[in-house]
Amino acid sequence: MNKCRYLYLFLVFLLLTQALVSQQNRSQNLEGKLVSDGFTVTKQLLSGSLSEEFPYNIVISLPSTLEYPLYRFFIVVSQENAQMYYSEVTQLIRLMQERPASYPVEIVLCANNESPHTSLSNSLSGIKTYIQHLESVSYTTSVELLFTQQNSDRKTVVEIGTKGRVSPSSFVDALLRSLEASQTEFTIKGRFNSLYRMGFVSVSPVVSYMINQEIPSAALCIDPSSIKNIAQALSFFTGNTKPPDVDNWDNNYTLLQVFGKRLIVPEYILMMVIIGVSGVSLFFLCSFSFLVGKATMLRKEELSRTWYLLPIIIGITALFLHLAQQLTLVIFPSWQYNDITALIIKLAFGLVFLSFVSLAQYLFSFPLTSFIYGYLLLIVVFINIFIFTTADISLFIPFSAEYLIVMQPVLQKRKEAFLFLLFL
Repeated sequence: MNKCRYLYLFLVFLLLTQALVSQQNRSQNLEGKLVSDGFTVTKQLLSGSLSEEFPYNIVISLPSTLEYPLYRFFIVVSQENAQMYYSEVTQLIRLMQERPASYPVEIVLCANNESPHTSLSNSLSGIKTYIQHLESVSYTTSVELLFTQQNSDRKTVVEIGTKGRVSPSSFVDALLRSLEASQTEFTIKGRFNSLYRMGFVSVSPVVSYMINQEIPSAALCIDPSSIKNIAQALSFFTGNTKPPDVDNWDNNYTLLQVFGKRLIVPEYILMMVIIGVSGVSLFFLCSFSFLVGKATMLRKEELSRTWYLLPIIIGITALFLHLAQQLTLVIFPSWQYNDITALIIKLAFGLVFLSFVSLAQYLFSFPLTSFIYGYLLLIVVFINIFIFTTADISLFIPFSAEYLIVMQPVLQKRKEAFLFLLFL
């Protein structure tokens, strides 16, 4: 048993040693190429090693007018990508050198960000070292470039957040405007920033780390053929526009793409709408629709006999969504590589399970008047608004839209529509 353990440790040691030697050679080769091509580079020894015998970061400073000296922007490229796409990286540097930035800009070729083996977690040594050497992270923003050739349409994929947090709206909007100005075709990964905050979108560990270090960041997954457009976009971002105001980090805004137009709904507008909808809903539920009318006593009696349906339906819905989650993990274990597909599969399973609730009509006596269906339905929708808004405030918009949809059959008093929407 001890022999197997020692053999395993020895193999891990050989693997790590081989990875370190490979990364050290990569750093030295990149530095030599860049210097021979006329670039001025700065070596940054990794924390914990402090020796050129180990991999090290390579930092290249770009020309700047220092119009806004307090601000700082840096572009992160892994040394693995820099070596594989060396001509594209040097083209990016040269194109950005032609247009001086209005504040300090650096390109960081990071070493040791990736794991030496897929079974091990990313060390992120390179980006950790660079951030530790910064005097302050205030007024600092960043973009990571990830080269990929997997997108058939060659669109740039933008990652704007991590679990529990997204980059400020001012930074995201300025970056997307720069991409539009350079005529770069792009799409936002996950499409809705609420999916980032709830952890449904898998993102770059480097971007995740930088955001958690209070640095507004984004990742651009680009096709090598689009490097010229990306260089134009980043030059526009650093030279043609005022630095984004990232002093106040707004996290609960909503970013929408509607018919090719981008709409950002800030936090305070969401709160105002929530207060307004809450007031109208409470007025309608508690006084206007229930206490006024000729059948007031009948409605009170039927509601008293059917109130228990609400917690039962809510409990059954939560149970079925949990079962759908477990079933999705069984048949689609690599869900993090295609978040939206996994979410659709989970919802589909949940709706299939939920359809069995219709069998409840054989166990419970449902009310006879259509008014009670509409009243219970409005209560369910109203509860949904608060439950999901508590999870993420930007979900208030789709569930408020659900509220408006529900109002139509309520006003028309159609029993079939009530039953369908209640279980939906």
